[in-house]
Amino acid sequence: MPSDQLWYPENRQPNNLGTVRTSGRGEESTCIIANYVRVTAVPDKLVVYKIKNSFVIEKAGKDIQRSLNRPKELKHIFLAAQGAGLHSLLASTIWGTDFQHLWTSSELTGQPSYTFTYVVDGGKSVSMCVTLEHDQTLTGINDALQRDEIQDLTQHLEGLNSILARPILNQSATGALTQLGANRFFLNDGFKDMLGLRALRGYFTSVRPGMSGTLLNVSTATTAFFPCCRVSDMLYFIGRNEDLRREVGRAGLERMLKGVSLRVAYKRTNPKKGENTGDTDTINSEKGRTKTFKQFGRAINIQKFYRYKDASDDRGRTVLEYFEAGKISYHISINQPLTQR
Repeated sequence: MPSDQLWYPENRQPNNLGTVRTSGRGEESTCIIANYVRVTAVPDKLVVYKIKNSFVIEKAGKDIQRSLNRPKELKHIFLAAQGAGLHSLLASTIWGTDFQHLWTSSELTGQPSYTFTYVVDGGKSVSMCVTLEHDQTLTGINDALQRDEIQDLTQHLEGLNSILARPILNQSATGALTQLGANRFFLNDGFKDMLGLRALRGYFTSVRPGMSGTLLNVSTATTAFFPCCRVSDMLYFIGRNEDLRREVGRAGLERMLKGVSLRVAYKRTNPKKGENTGDTDTINSEKGRTKTFKQFGRAINIQKFYRYKDASDDRGRTVLEYFEAGKISYHISINQPLTQR
């Protein structure tokens, strides 16, 4: 079985659970249709690996070992490890991952480890090491799904769901889908605008144990997203609307944006990694441009930044001073009301 496919039911029609006889005058037949399909085969076993990452940075003359644990970073690191040789190792097995764990249908040779150059936030290149550490081996998968309580099947179901999601993730990589969590997917071109938000339609998949066999549930879902727009435009729109300014305010907007993905639109300069190095993983790549919103800073005439080294001798520079000093080669107009306290 190819490693990117899993258990497609022969009959793709919805399950007909049969005819139910209802009591009362003139008994009528009711046909019940369910959004479950039966899974006809599962791997005999699943080998679970923990995915560990580590790198070393120099700080104050000392080497400090660090690791990354944000979901987006874990995904980028796993994809980079695939490019460094992991893809070839997994080619002959059925596998799935949530980027913290790896589930395979057979044992991998040795303790796989991959080292490659990786660019962390801020554009700094580090030597990243990714290691697959054996965690446990789950055997008799089908029997366990029939026999055990669902609370004892966490690793079994997470592994099967991650394997099932792989072909969908391949479509997600094309930009047609947006993924939320492990198994919720939304169509980027299937939306309806509503009151400043965008409702996207999609679906979620879930492998579940059943009394007569393992089942695959596929259900529809709808979730509200922010439409693509500039943060400055959103601030301007709320700021000029008295009702929104009063009801939402700065704190409310900050809560709304927390965790939202942001894309740096302008081209940033990086003195340590020029554009002629041939390295596609720079601060101006899509990965380098994508950030996750945490909070607003202070007003631009108050918020200061400091040099990474020798910070004790650096009095800092405000954002306003930075832009006014002409350190960038592009033109940005500064909205002076933003400089007020």
